Formats: sequence, structure tokens, C-alpha cells
Amino acid sequence: MKCLTEQECVQWCAARSIEIGGGSQVRWSGGAFVSDIKVPNSTLQALAFSYGILTRDDSSEFQGSLLWMTDWGFWSEEIEELGVNIWKALRAYYGEKRELNEAPGHVLHVNEFQEQHCLFSLPVIFQWDAYLIPEPGDYMLVLSHHGVISLAANTLKRLERLERYWSSWNPKRKQ
Repeated sequence: MKCLTEQECVQWCAARSIEIGGGSQVRWSGGAFVSDIKVPNSTLQALAFSYGILTRDDSSEFQGSLLWMTDWGFWSEEIEELGVNIWKALRAYYGEKRELNEAPGHVLHVNEFQEQHCLFSLPVIFQWDAYLIPEPGDYMLVLSHHGVISLAANTLKRLERLERYWSSWNPKRKQ
């Protein structure tokens, strides 16, 4: 795992034809097709959800990803401190000493699927805002503190494939 600054996250995205719009919105230049999935309220179900949503829909091997934290600190000080301390401990294991706001991006490599799951489960459980963009960058998961994960794809065909794969989570197409 390698942590990235916000500017390095922008560059990582640009290399995959993903751009940053107003309000730090990550998108493809040709637009996006989006469906929303409600995150389960139960912590155990949210943990299972975070693992299930990371499995590939096309039986291919994990190719790496970018997990870009964009906002946190929505809830009580005690709850937020717990989540941030867990996050810091995971990052420290990889030698990362910078604060999350200094290096909010996390590039996970081909052999780090478990690490991706550990990191991704925290914004799901604590309902923080983040982008997870698996390689090769043709879709992303947009986590929101409103308890929703948006599946965003660069083509309608790709979104339809994602919707079929994750149909048990009842994705709802956005217009």
C-alpha cells in the first residue's frame, strides 16, 4: 500500500481518464451512469456488504485500486476518534506517518486485496465519504455519509453488468 496526497490522487485518476469536477466530484469526461445501494444499518451486515461489494463481477483477479478518503468527522467525537485511530494503526503498519488529511489516498496493489477490504470496511462502517476506484478505472464505488454507496460506471453496459452482479443489494438506477 502506498498513501497519496490529494494532488497525487488527481494524477492517478487523470491517468485513467477520470477527472475531478467542482466540489471534488470524481467523474469520467464522457459522463457516468449511476445506481445507488443502501448500506445496511447493522455493523455486521455492513462488514459483510463491504466484503461482498469488493468481489469482482467478472471473475478476474484483483488488479489494485485507489481508495480516496474525501470527508469524515460527521458523528460524535468519541465514535470518530475510534475510527480514525483504527485507520492510523492500519496506515502505521505500512510505515505511513502522515495524517489522513495530508495523504487521503491509498493505492492498493495486486497482492493487497485483504488490505483493501480492511481499509474499505472502515468508511462503510463509520459512514465516511470516499471513492474506491478499482483498476482499470472503468467503474467506482462512491461512499457517502448518508448511508449510500453509488455504483458509477463509464458506460451504461458496464453499469448494467455491475447491477446484475450486485442485484441482491437492490441497486436503484439514478436518472
